[in-house]
Amino acid sequence: AIIETNSIPAVLSSLVNNETDSFLIVDPSVIVSINDAFTANKSYGIECSEKIVGAAKMLGFKHVFDNRIANDFISLEMTEELIKRINLNSSLPMINSNCPAVINDIEKTIRELIPNLSAIKPPQHILARAIRKTFQKIKQEHIFIVHLTSCVTSKAQIKRMQLANDIDAALTAREFIQLINSFGIDWDTVKPSQFDAPFASVSGASSLTAISGGLTTTILRNVYEKNNSGKSSKEIEEYSYQIDHKGYNKIEFKTHDIKIHDNQDFQLKVAVCNGISALHQLIADNDTFKTLHFVEVMAFPGGCIF
Repeated sequence: AIIETNSIPAVLSSLVNNETDSFLIVDPSVIVSINDAFTANKSYGIECSEKIVGAAKMLGFKHVFDNRIANDFISLEMTEELIKRINLNSSLPMINSNCPAVINDIEKTIRELIPNLSAIKPPQHILARAIRKTFQKIKQEHIFIVHLTSCVTSKAQIKRMQLANDIDAALTAREFIQLINSFGIDWDTVKPSQFDAPFASVSGASSLTAISGGLTTTILRNVYEKNNSGKSSKEIEEYSYQIDHKGYNKIEFKTHDIKIHDNQDFQLKVAVCNGISALHQLIADNDTFKTLHFVEVMAFPGGCIF
């Protein structure tokens, strides 16, 4: 979309409603981009999560949560799902389900791959349901959950039948910046604040899902740690992906000899597609595609953060 559907009026209505508790879920992709709109010294790409929390509280959000905790959830759940599919030799290769644009593309243009999609819900929707359960003493009609993201497709995703009523509005980084400016908030003087409990403790790997190859890295590490005791940092580093984010439409293949349950030398074959057109290139080579166990694809080359 050239211009996103405007979610600011709905968000403003919730913020000024005294009966409504507004919650903000912050994607990792925006915590290194929002500062770019306010910097005067070309200090781009600076992590600014604490200032985002501070600004959100000034806007009127009662609780601000870190979506990276949900990224930890999905990497663990996808790991379990992948191992189960491998053991059953069912619906392989498994394709990640955390990119809404990829879901749209598969459903509209390559429907035969729908069974290959992971059954795990998007991270922000997992977190939104956890929020509603944690704050169940508040009437559900008085809870308004906003997802702050860099992904315009999230606006359509929250309206899907399977995900309806989880999240009330998806706000892009650009819209959040507009809100800050319209409230007359001086970014340089915003008091840094921490994400709110209980959804604040995240792993160091939780930010990786915002870049191409990041989810594959976390899943491979999970598989290794699950089936190997006495692991070393050097061994785990073998499962890290260094993607050339300038190599648009590039597909990176790797085969890992890894223990899965009783199979000591299982050859786990994965592919990381750098951009949605790379997925179409991959499935055009059906012989190669059928040999894979896991395929990661982010619609935007490089991932959400680029």
